[in-house]
Amino acid sequence: MTRRLTKVEINGVDVTSLLLEWTITESYGDTLSDAQLTFPQVITSLVTLSNTATVEVWTGYTTSTDLKIFDGFVETYKPDGFKTIIYSRDKLADTVRREITQVYDKTVPGDASYPDGKVSKIALDIITTQCGLNADSTTVQDSGDGITL
Repeated sequence: MTRRLTKVEINGVDVTSLLLEWTITESYGDTLSDAQLTFPQVITSLVTLSNTATVEVWTGYTTSTDLKIFDGFVETYKPDGFKTIIYSRDKLADTVRREITQVYDKTVPGDASYPDGKVSKIALDIITTQCGLNADSTTVQDSGDGITL
């Protein structure tokens, strides 16, 4: 039987050797995923834990980096005896917890980005420009001509 390999980085630091256990939860109908990572207390001497710290998890059977299965940030962490449990959220959660004030108006002359008022083009702008995430017209479903603002 082939063993599954794993790699975990926090703020770009490989902490796999300290990893005690991990779980990634994806709820049906919820595109946001959560990761729970358990480390010994010594993890705090290697990386600074804060809600701006990035968390990346890869897994694979050939190499530990065959597939990135989680890309997010530390939401909270807490000591638990000799362990530290890190609770992380997917980067897409930034779109949920961020307040954005932006006017999208298809009648504004020169605004070539939204000439048709499509919701999908506005969503793409919010994801890429306002939240700094990677997306394009192949990853954001076209809302069609029936839904315009």
